[in-house]
Amino acid sequence: MALFALLVVTACGDDGSNAGEAEQEVSGGSTEVAPLSGDGFLALACGEDSITVSRFSREDGTVQAEHVFSVADAVATDEPVLAHSRPVESLQSVELPSCSTEAFEDTITGTLPITFDQAHELAALVLPNESLLLVTIVEEIDGTETTTVGAMSADGGVEALLPADAPSGFSSATEKKSPRYSHADGGLYYVEIDHGTETHTVKTLDPTSGEVRDLGDCGMRCERLIIDPQSGVLFGTVVVQDTENPSGPAKISSFYNRHFAFTESGIAGVFQMRDGEISLSEGLEGDPAVVPAGRSNNGRPSEGAWEHLKFSRTASSGQGLPRALFAVGEYELMLDDNEFTVWSLDPAEEVEEAFFGDPAPVVLRQILPGSDRTNEHPVLSPEGDQLLFRSTDSAGKVSWFSVPAAGGEEPVEIGTAEGEHASMIPIHWW
Repeated sequence: MALFALLVVTACGDDGSNAGEAEQEVSGGSTEVAPLSGDGFLALACGEDSITVSRFSREDGTVQAEHVFSVADAVATDEPVLAHSRPVESLQSVELPSCSTEAFEDTITGTLPITFDQAHELAALVLPNESLLLVTIVEEIDGTETTTVGAMSADGGVEALLPADAPSGFSSATEKKSPRYSHADGGLYYVEIDHGTETHTVKTLDPTSGEVRDLGDCGMRCERLIIDPQSGVLFGTVVVQDTENPSGPAKISSFYNRHFAFTESGIAGVFQMRDGEISLSEGLEGDPAVVPAGRSNNGRPSEGAWEHLKFSRTASSGQGLPRALFAVGEYELMLDDNEFTVWSLDPAEEVEEAFFGDPAPVVLRQILPGSDRTNEHPVLSPEGDQLLFRSTDSAGKVSWFSVPAAGGEEPVEIGTAEGEHASMIPIHWW
């Protein structure tokens, strides 16, 4: 599946889980930690210094496996899990990936309904077959601290995914960060930053052969990656930056953007939270692997093998500022509102003047019926025909549900999420 790149923004936070690792009996009466891979679905809880990943049954929602990855447990391992990983020479620190899905408060306009990370994007943080969490590590090589990408097991073992990169006497070592795993092709992706030339290159690592390939420049200040599991699109992202102006917005304005891509058409887009504008860009010259990040606030690619389509201004009266979550069909975007409202777009409707023309029309449909429940964090099935989501009733009881993405049917309850699992969000299912 071809990969592309655009601009997007993320951050971290949320309540952690203190749950331990689910165990299963093996021959001889001993126990071993159950793997994260297998039938069911994965859910995640993001703490300040730990991330808990659990696998639940698709039949009744019971816990099948649970792994807690804690910074406090981090230690360099002498026995890497992946065949082409290596022991860390001298581990200095471990940074867990960002995984918050909470809204934040803007100091000018109040609270906006926007996520740092979207639930379906967080699956790229986990290698389920090996039960590993991707992390960024700092190690000391020949007396110099070097940032590179690694993986961490639930027992705290940390391994480096790339060969050691010692700096020469004339240049500093490159910084490698934001590792992501693609469930579609089994590849590992990361950003390599050369501070001498200020280039940001997206690279891919084949975990079976150890081969590393360049995918291309992802633009200025691109320091994070997001992989969309449905379209296979690779997004180059910028970090969230605090402003020095206490009376201004708490974060840079591009944080209000959400990006998406359609599976079949090779068209990707950006949804601007402030005014409801949708801008589409079409890949040229086949399937470009990486597009330079846009320099302007709207996040559109300003150069590269993309053509901007003047489809915009789709905010509808009464819609407020919903956040576009992901594409659920060709030219269909699902919003993260309580009814999972779908906007069906017509790409033939173009607005020549994006800021002065009439809004392009959209057709609305709702996947969920109206109720007093709080519905959130939907994740598409691999086939794209079902949605898994978390739902809370008026009494505060949290349950897992599934529903056809096409709508028209009542959601089916899978099971309840009790105790520490009530704060978890689904990220991937089989």
